[in-house]
Amino acid sequence: AEYSKIAAKAGRVLGMYCIGLCYADGIGIKKSASDAIYWFREYLKYEPDDEMALNFLAYCLADPFEMYDIEHTQDMLEESYYCASKAAKSGNPYSNTLVGLFYEKGIVVKRDIETAYKYIKYGAENGDSNAQKLLKHYRKNIFGKIVLMNEK
Repeated sequence: AEYSKIAAKAGRVLGMYCIGLCYADGIGIKKSASDAIYWFREYLKYEPDDEMALNFLAYCLADPFEMYDIEHTQDMLEESYYCASKAAKSGNPYSNTLVGLFYEKGIVVKRDIETAYKYIKYGAENGDSNAQKLLKHYRKNIFGKIVLMNEK
């Protein structure tokens, strides 16, 4: 993490990405969503279509699995949705899962369980273990409509 931080501060683009990862996952440095967010934003100024960086930024901003001690603002959630949607269009399974969660919860977008299911199913089918767990909460009702297990 130390060398990534030095490289990032010197303006090295790959260093920005690497230190963002270090902060996001707590690799060699204390985990910090706010520092990860800063460095992923800096990196994306140079590589705006990098689906993995968009995905990491989206997860740090929204923190759907409560990995960080972070207070969300509406602006952060909107930015997260934008980043996740952009990465999801590239086929990123983790971003598809996050977009699905936005639809499931009705955060930033209108709540739509069938759309949520579509995105989460894509994530599950493409290797996201969190999506595979989430998918178990969905079922078809007697009318063939996708619903959450705890809802009618």
